[in-house]
Amino acid sequence: MGRQMKTALMLGTLMVLCSSALSAAETSVMVGKPSPDFRADRFLNEPADNKKTLSDCKGEVVLVKLWGVKCGPCLASMPEVQGLWNRYEGKGLHVFMLERQGHDEAAITKVFRSRGLTFPDVLEGSFPFQGVGSLPYAYVIGVDGTVIFEGHSGYSAVIDEEIRKVK
Repeated sequence: MGRQMKTALMLGTLMVLCSSALSAAETSVMVGKPSPDFRADRFLNEPADNKKTLSDCKGEVVLVKLWGVKCGPCLASMPEVQGLWNRYEGKGLHVFMLERQGHDEAAITKVFRSRGLTFPDVLEGSFPFQGVGSLPYAYVIGVDGTVIFEGHSGYSAVIDEEIRKVK
């Protein structure tokens, strides 16, 4: 393959990657806006405080995380979520994990049990969070009900900071 062809292919690839990144940035519009309400009807690892809606969690921090049973990066991020849960369960953090690859309860349970995960996973409910791009994808909702983070990674530091505002 000639030098000009290689350069053209590299430029084309770069343009596709940049346009994808711009497209994702343009559709990430929830940060700074009030979170839409949601409702969890049934859980794996039911939360001890029985909080199931955004309204129930008023004045506290919420992590909504979209993940998949067959998603390597999702599974790799589970220890981070478990660490947050270990630190902040009962101290103002609510976790709502949402499996988005369409796997059944048995598959989700297998992942949770084999990895010793104790945080809640929503099995049934109404959540208007779609994510942008690939899984995993997370939203952090601050104490005032506003989305303060949206993205694939980096939410732990945001939660660590926001949890200080819980009274």
